[in-house]
Amino acid sequence: MKLLKKFLINLALIVIGFIIYFLQSNFFSWFTIAGVKPNLFVIYVLFIGLFGSRSMGIVYGSIIGIFLDLIFEQKVGPNLFSLVLVGIIATLFDKNFSKDSRITIMFMVFGTTVIFEVTSYFINYILYSVNVEILNFIKILVIEVIYNILITIIIYPLMQKFGYYIENEYKGNRNLEEKEIVKIPNLNIKEKNEFTELENNEFYFANGDTYIIDRAIQTIQFELDKTGGKIKSEAGMSTRVTSLMPEESPREFSIDDSFAIFLIENGKEHPYFAGKIDDITKFQNK
Repeated sequence: MKLLKKFLINLALIVIGFIIYFLQSNFFSWFTIAGVKPNLFVIYVLFIGLFGSRSMGIVYGSIIGIFLDLIFEQKVGPNLFSLVLVGIIATLFDKNFSKDSRITIMFMVFGTTVIFEVTSYFINYILYSVNVEILNFIKILVIEVIYNILITIIIYPLMQKFGYYIENEYKGNRNLEEKEIVKIPNLNIKEKNEFTELENNEFYFANGDTYIIDRAIQTIQFELDKTGGKIKSEAGMSTRVTSLMPEESPREFSIDDSFAIFLIENGKEHPYFAGKIDDITKFQNK
């Protein structure tokens, strides 16, 4: 059953490939932007590389590239190498980015379209000494990128639905189904680390004062159960002054009434912690 599903998927992809060929060579000839057509094969190979197995994007890119080179270029190379590169990049995108966002897919289409055209340009120039006017090439590239992105926006729902069906068959279902079982271990970890390697090291304040680290401590508390996870980390150190302090009148700071405390990360505008203490005796050890 699994082999039959994969066979039908590949059969559907081949049929889609011929439909794209018809659209690319005939239909979009009537709907150009400044004489420029979209490059549907870039989107097609990117789609296969994102949702199929690791090698599918490369295999389909090779076959389609050779076919396009023989039909349109009369020489092998530009489309072959460019579409294989698109297939490889699609595999890398799949490992590092989410396919659930339409915007992310649009950026992928943008990147692979640029890479395809630039690679084709260099192969034509280096292997076949074909000179291309730079300004005209940039104009075509910009229009093609915009066209490809517009088409991606329109067909994204279909891409996602069919793509995840392909992914489930080739990579396994990544989504939890209703009757599936997930077992989460209950963890409660409390760790305290002392960084002895930092002790007795000097550091300098912006005003030129020199301090020595007496102790550096970090505590980590991590809890995990079926409801989710929670982590809390605190760090602190005690220091002593080694530079001479200017003589000043002694001051006294007595926090014995209601007060507020704010913790603000250096360079940030807003505090990441704020608290108001109305009765300090509730937080003191008796």
